[in-house]
This record gives sequence, structure tokens and C-alpha cells, in this order.
Amino acid sequence: MQFFFATATQFALGFLANLRVKKGGNVRKIVVFLCGIVSAFASAGVVYSSPITYIGAFPSSQSIIVASVDPSSGTNFFFSQNHSISQIFTDTGLQYANQIHLEFYVTENTLFENFINWNVFINEVNIGSWSWSNTNGVGQVVLNIDFPNIVAAGSFAIAMRVINTIPPGSGSIALGPNGVLELSGESEGAKPIPEPATVMLFAIGLVGFATARKLLL
Repeated sequence: MQFFFATATQFALGFLANLRVKKGGNVRKIVVFLCGIVSAFASAGVVYSSPITYIGAFPSSQSIIVASVDPSSGTNFFFSQNHSISQIFTDTGLQYANQIHLEFYVTENTLFENFINWNVFINEVNIGSWSWSNTNGVGQVVLNIDFPNIVAAGSFAIAMRVINTIPPGSGSIALGPNGVLELSGESEGAKPIPEPATVMLFAIGLVGFATARKLLL
């Protein structure tokens, strides 16, 4: 809509620039006046721009973990479809999120010619996936996922869930507890910031109104 008003304004101003406005030319005066109004409406458009990134820990000691626990070491092993890691992050300051960055470690890997597959969720929306196999060994997992805006007004539930079951005796993996989460989007209560084009159109609108006032008076 703003593009339409901007285009109409530019056209009208270009047309009027080639007119010789004569005293008593009421039609032309009205056209000039309307041009000013169009410019003012075009200048009303704004964009909301206040991107922020929330940084937290995931997986962490606060995560809810469903896995097979080694009683001697307390290590959580993942190999079944019902295994998962989840955590709720409140007061993030985000009105909505559209990008996530995750870093964590696979600390143990006993898989035997198998992949363990995971889905990643935010507020129960599946935003992506990742896989690990015996050939990956142990090491860091880095995920960067872009997704359509998820509006949550500050609170986001992050989850990773295993989506396949490794056959008995075919191994598992363990994940370290000290991961990094970066969740990006727009802040709550973002204030409108005029676009550069809007500022120009506003200036044109003022000129149009001033010209119209002078001609009509």
C-alpha cells in the first residue's frame, strides 16, 4: 500500500511540475492540494525494526531430559523415539523469533552403522532437524535454523526429540549439558521507525501542503 501511495505521489508531482499554474485555476489548485494529501498518507507508513538476540544455555542443568540414565555415571543416553530434551525460556524480551543458533557436544557415541535423527521444536512448531551417526564420532554440533516468525510474547519452549529408535544392541549417543542457545527476532514493544523513503515522502507532503495553501489563499 505504501508503495502505491509513493508511486502515485511521484507521478502527481511530476505531472504538476510541467503545469503552469495560473491565478484562478481552481482545478489545478485542487490537484495540488490532493497531491499534498497523497504525500501525507504515503508518509504515514512505518516499519518495525528492533532486532535482538536472546542468549541462554541449552541443553543445560535446567533442561527436562527424557533418556536412559547410566546409574553409575549419571550420563543420559539417547537411542529411542521417546527420548528428548526440552526447556522453557521466559523473559527473553522477544515478541517473535525467526532464527535459532545451537551449539552443544556429543560426548559419547556407541552407534553401530546407524543414524539417530532429531527434530527441533519451538513452542511445538517443528522448525528443523539434525542427525548423527557412528562415523561422526564425538564432537560439537552446530545448528543454524531460520524459520517463519513464531510469536510468543517473551516465552519460548525449546525442544529436541529423537524421531527414530535404534535397534537393541546398536548403540546410543550422549549429549553434554553445557550447550549454547541464541534465539533471534524482534523485541517486545518495538517502536515504529520511519523508513528513509517515508521521511522523503513526508518532506514532499509538507511542500505539497505549503504550495496548496499558498495557491488556495
